[in-house]
Amino acid sequence: MEDVLADIASLDRMGVSGRAAAAWIRTIEQASTRVRAPELVWSGPDVPGVHARHTERVFDEAIQSAECSLWVCTYAYFDGAQVFASLAERMDAVPDLEVTLLLNIQRQRADTTAADALVRRFADQFWSEDWPGTRRPA
Repeated sequence: MEDVLADIASLDRMGVSGRAAAAWIRTIEQASTRVRAPELVWSGPDVPGVHARHTERVFDEAIQSAECSLWVCTYAYFDGAQVFASLAERMDAVPDLEVTLLLNIQRQRADTTAADALVRRFADQFWSEDWPGTRRPA
């Protein structure tokens, strides 16, 4: 509270009236209540003492509730076409939905493939075998 009062006093010293400061604060408050906070979800196997949710359930809930944007980050996935089917369907159903995938590109031990070739190989396989949709995420 002291910080808020100090900031209001600072605005006053700059010539901002109390009414203008109040209107500004109300506007910021109204705008901030419309913005949903990002949700970080930890999922994976059951580990004693660690609260983790079932990955498939979390993934489906996130996809079905996404309206504006969705970032999906995973270290590993299996059965890509099946796993990403509901995401591709949601992207078709919500044309303005912006989706970003952050996927690990596994390099096998002793693999000396150039990084750009490794990425190209992964991308080619992902788009031809793992991604079931017509619209592509970033």
